[in-house]
Amino acid sequence: MTSALTDAPAPTRTVRAPRDARVLLIQVRGQEKALVHERYCVLEHVHIAAESLVTHNVIFEPDIRWDDVRDADVVLIGGSGDHSATDDEAFTEPLAAVTQRLYDEGVPTFGICWGHHFMARALGGTVITDPESEEVGCFEVYMRPAAALDPLMSSFSNRFPANLVHHDRVAQLPSMAVDLAYSEACPYQILRYGDGMAYSTQFHGEMDADELRTRLSMYRESYVSDDQLQAVLDSLRETPEAQQVLQRFFDLLG
Repeated sequence: MTSALTDAPAPTRTVRAPRDARVLLIQVRGQEKALVHERYCVLEHVHIAAESLVTHNVIFEPDIRWDDVRDADVVLIGGSGDHSATDDEAFTEPLAAVTQRLYDEGVPTFGICWGHHFMARALGGTVITDPESEEVGCFEVYMRPAAALDPLMSSFSNRFPANLVHHDRVAQLPSMAVDLAYSEACPYQILRYGDGMAYSTQFHGEMDADELRTRLSMYRESYVSDDQLQAVLDSLRETPEAQQVLQRFFDLLG
């Protein structure tokens, strides 16, 4: 069952959702602190009303069904600090079926980091754990030629910084995926699936630098050794264009 957001801080920025969209955030987190923080960051950077956001955490409720998502106008598939989309877990098959139906039904869907990996896998691509391509810190993202014609990305710069924390990456695209951006280490940073409003990003556009530092502290042992920690924290910086991608996605929905 989905639940309304009642336990996160109120967002500090102006709510300017163009309509009363019902937004479902699918979460993949076992830590309550991380759950609350992720919800807060979505509200803070998407500017939707708190009462419009409901959540479903597949760690605690793995048997997600279409009935759990059918009332949503928009679905977000969030990140995960301690799960890999390469693994088969109790929620993998049910969530993959839901993700495929979201695409088939044309429901606007946006995947972030782990959600980026899972969307690609669920829709027919492959995901791998690749230490050579991992990115923990701030990195430049470069637009592919297709971005110039894309309704979401055409107004963005040809390159911009983004904050990233990942070991896995998309290795092979689903047949309907459009490659929109890359970084020097990671070939697929932004994907569109088909011609509708289904997108995913490797980077975290729902967090500013301080928020990512907070999130990283919750999963530090999974990503950063003690001797690397300060350098990673220092590398994180404000990424205004990366943070506008998710809001622009909602703006396009009208």
